[in-house]
Amino acid sequence: MINHILHLCALLMVVSSVAVASPPSPFDQFRVLADPHYHIIRGERPKGPAVIFSAVVDKPYDVKHYNLALNFPEPDNFFEGVAEITVESLRRINQISFDFVGMVVDAVYLGDTTLGFLRNENILTVGLPDFVDSGEELKIKIVYHGTPDSGMHISDGTNGYFSIFTLVEPEGARYWFPCFDAPSDKALSDLTITVPAPLTAVSNGALISSSQSLIPDIHTLHWRESHPIATYLISVTIADYIVVEDEWNGMPLQYFVVDEDREKATKTFGRTAQMLEFFSKSIAPYPFIDEKYAIVVIPGGGGAMEHTTATTFGRGLLDLSYGEAVAVHELAHHWWGDDLTLTDWNHLWLNEGFASYFDVLWYESIEGSSKLLERMEKYRRDYLFESRENNVPIVNSKNSDYNSLFNAITYEKGAWVLHMLRRHLGDDLFWKGIQDYEKAYRYGGVLTDDLQNIMERVSGKNLYQFFRQWIYTAGHPRLDVDFEYIRAEKTGVFNVTQIQDGDAYEVDLPVRVKIGGKWQEMALPILEKNQNMYVSLESEPEIIRFDPENWVLKELTFRQPEVRWITQLAESEDWYGRMDAARGLGVSGSEEGFQALLSRFQDLNEHQLVREAAAEALGKRGDSRAFQPLADSLGQKEYWVRVAAIAGLSYLMDERAIPLMADILRDDESAWMRMAAARGLLPFKKNPVARAALEHAAEKDESREVRALARKILDS
Repeated sequence: MINHILHLCALLMVVSSVAVASPPSPFDQFRVLADPHYHIIRGERPKGPAVIFSAVVDKPYDVKHYNLALNFPEPDNFFEGVAEITVESLRRINQISFDFVGMVVDAVYLGDTTLGFLRNENILTVGLPDFVDSGEELKIKIVYHGTPDSGMHISDGTNGYFSIFTLVEPEGARYWFPCFDAPSDKALSDLTITVPAPLTAVSNGALISSSQSLIPDIHTLHWRESHPIATYLISVTIADYIVVEDEWNGMPLQYFVVDEDREKATKTFGRTAQMLEFFSKSIAPYPFIDEKYAIVVIPGGGGAMEHTTATTFGRGLLDLSYGEAVAVHELAHHWWGDDLTLTDWNHLWLNEGFASYFDVLWYESIEGSSKLLERMEKYRRDYLFESRENNVPIVNSKNSDYNSLFNAITYEKGAWVLHMLRRHLGDDLFWKGIQDYEKAYRYGGVLTDDLQNIMERVSGKNLYQFFRQWIYTAGHPRLDVDFEYIRAEKTGVFNVTQIQDGDAYEVDLPVRVKIGGKWQEMALPILEKNQNMYVSLESEPEIIRFDPENWVLKELTFRQPEVRWITQLAESEDWYGRMDAARGLGVSGSEEGFQALLSRFQDLNEHQLVREAAAEALGKRGDSRAFQPLADSLGQKEYWVRVAAIAGLSYLMDERAIPLMADILRDDESAWMRMAAARGLLPFKKNPVARAALEHAAEKDESREVRALARKILDS
């Protein structure tokens, strides 16, 4: 669970995602951030005993195969299990231990020999009849039963239909089968699942057999994953599904849904074959083409999980505009996570940062560079919001709380690292490195050093500083920039100060200036905490733009005359330049500046992010005339326009906004809008109307996220 501490300034000043502490739920394994701008999946951890890494300290074996037989005699998550685990001894041993929590062990066998065993809270230790030498294979059979404390969940039908499903990332497989529960030991798997008809069961890999007996009326399915799989990716999903069938290059594409969701699934997943084609051509052939690709929809939920060949997908996403983007993210994981699997959770960005960026690359391939720019800007904002409260490195070898890794540092900043690496190397070398990286570690395990080594070999560049500052160091460059033009010398002077704590970042900052109606391109090599850079310019620029294509993760403050911002807002052909100008105008200034912002905000054809920036800037300028156009926008149907208006009204600090936001908090159908309204009421929380609305939300709102946010604001 991402638990943002909602500081006052962050609540007021960022229109961004908010994740708040919430009570356990069967669907707490996964979710999407509350703001639909940011639809990258957040993996939430299994509930139950606080086991977050393998409890097996001494592991003198390598797991080769899990063969699980699961029988569900009643339609609930009580089941009878037999786990036959094939291991190879790595040294001479006379006992063997597995991660296993909660369920009852009935017996343990080696062949026909019954073995003794010991249990503690987290480990099952099995005594062998004799010493086993290094290199020998054993098949340990464990018979067990019960109801898992975590990892396997049941939806009893109140959220749409009956379903049993597993969601265990990072290390919750131990709650439903004995295993070595760490991603560093991948193995093959077979799952044979018996359920009452008309239920069916979906798991990883290819369907080997499916049989149905009339007396009793039971359905048995045998699924086989013939490529190495980590325990957190092994899954079971049970429901009364129909299958929407498709195919790609002769491989089955299957969407398991209840019948009433057939049309929605066809729409949401309709471009899956195109996604497979793009990833297979740009990275490597789909790693599981000899099996299948399936998406299995579960009731409730608004997120997904990349179970190998059988992605679990929350039903709620079928009704949302970004459901397809979630599907892209999960498919990308079949290269980054399922094929190449991290061997240490502290390197989670190799899964999530990659999937987040390749989601963006898919949309760039079909919608162009503007879409890339838009998505990376939204990632940047989400990361900046997170970093204000959780400023940690992407990889921190001292971290032992894997739950803490599922955040925007790992996802969005991880994606940004790849984005910057792409620019640093150039497209050709970047893609060659990506392809070589996948080829070198296909079906295996990886750490960040493996990626760095491949990229250095392919490019011939020393990437030590790049990885040190972006992966192993917390934060990002915060640049304070001034510009002076020395007319007599026809020279522009850029003064750049890095105001972040710690060492200086080394970046080449792209700059674009417009002189005499013509654009000039340059790059400022920023290497020190404070430096002046001199550039020959024929005359004083009409427009100065920093990083106009958004290739560097940063915060940048640039002070310049208002007239330049107005010119940039009027003359920039690209929306990113207009957005940047609107932000620059967010200080008190001239009537011309106010009217320029108002015009952009009210332009229904303007890009979403430009209108958002204009709304916030109107509020920041403190001109009371902004109140009515912002208030009027609360009636528009687009969610993002209304959120932007709330942000502008919050900055404006006009008490006339209180009853408007209070009504939204009480009555709006959208939980996202109610959260935005709660944030908007923060500066007014001492006002009786605002406080009453927040108290009502904290106690009675149907959304736990809204309740928790309102309580956080009241307690702040």
